[in-house]
Amino acid sequence: MPETIGDLMEFVAEGDAAFGIAHDGDADRIVLVDGDGDVVHEDTVVAVLAEHYARASDADDPVVVTTPNASARIDERVADAGGRVERVRLGALHEGIAAARADGGDVVFAAEPWKHVHTAFGGWIDGVASAAVLSRLVADAGGLGALRDPVTERPYRKVSVDCADDAKEAVMAQLAEDLPAAFPDADVDTEYGVRLEFPDASWTLVRPSGTEPYVRVYAESDDVDELVESVAGVVEDAVAAA
Repeated sequence: MPETIGDLMEFVAEGDAAFGIAHDGDADRIVLVDGDGDVVHEDTVVAVLAEHYARASDADDPVVVTTPNASARIDERVADAGGRVERVRLGALHEGIAAARADGGDVVFAAEPWKHVHTAFGGWIDGVASAAVLSRLVADAGGLGALRDPVTERPYRKVSVDCADDAKEAVMAQLAEDLPAAFPDADVDTEYGVRLEFPDASWTLVRPSGTEPYVRVYAESDDVDELVESVAGVVEDAVAAA
């Protein structure tokens, strides 16, 4: 990231700007930089936008669609605003929107890292709309900090465990049993990999890479290194046994 938006980060840090915005070539993705020139975590940006849409909605059941690797900080802010979160596999936001609507939910926002669908404006991924909405929210709040303050930003890590492509199915089947057994206090969701959510709102997700010979471990926790080490150990055991 810094290698591609370093100039923006430096410009914002050295100037008087409240924040900076970067897009990719077709502006469907957005990166937010705070007034110190630091990248704002993508899940914090999603949490801010998701809370805004859930709070502004007059629907009985405002729904935000996101992906399994997205932070619990999104769930926390959406729940505080009276909505709920539904998850769908990576790359399938539009399927998730359709499914949530079929179940009677009013989808007010959908997002995966860096990519946002503002359903009130249209059904496409739109970084320009994100820039406009975020700019208005920052202006109304009196600064980016006021939007970030309610968001719990826990340390986040992602690691990769070597796993041959032809072993992934067996490994994931084993992990669907081994991970809940290793962490009995967690709520478990096995629809898109194995996601464990803990009583303190920390979480981990284990899923096979779709393009490389790895099983990915995502985690967010105040003790993220300890959590990642424990989860990766269970994954390594499953790979060795496959």
